[in-house]
Amino acid sequence: AALGVEGKTVIGHVGRFFAQKNHTKLLDVFAAYHQAHPDSVLLMAGEGELQAAMEKKAADLGLGDSARFLGIRSDVEELMQGMDLFLMPSLYEGLPVVGIEAQAAGLPLVVSDGITEELNITGNVRFVELDRPAEQWVTVMEDTLAGFRRTDTTEAIKQAGYDIGATADFLQEYYLKKHGEVT
Repeated sequence: AALGVEGKTVIGHVGRFFAQKNHTKLLDVFAAYHQAHPDSVLLMAGEGELQAAMEKKAADLGLGDSARFLGIRSDVEELMQGMDLFLMPSLYEGLPVVGIEAQAAGLPLVVSDGITEELNITGNVRFVELDRPAEQWVTVMEDTLAGFRRTDTTEAIKQAGYDIGATADFLQEYYLKKHGEVT
């Protein structure tokens, strides 16, 4: 509500504005999606050296207020609760933590094949070949959103080893065993 996106399909992205994150493709894909779905908006959190160029590109694509540059945010988990789909057309990634965070928020993800398949913890991640045209990305986005219902993904995330409590317990036990208990 604070962003005025009620009733819209909210596509989200969180990432530094650097070449690796491929905001050029992100904006091209969203422009094609927005053309077919004018009730959509793209939320982008992050900053970086390419931000001004991407703001210009969004303007050149005629996206206006439908492409929102939100800057660095401390409330990404709240932003994700307002998103309908997380879009990540990165050129390359290791295992992107933001993708795990998006799955923890119950979001479906459409990501490039430049991202490791290990990311798909919940079964809600669709991979698209990076060189596919924007229209094919849009088809995958539409298919992903069709009938998708957000569910609690907590157990899947924990089973994959991404539970801060369990990790802290493991590390504490490891260090106590390795170095002897400290009193």
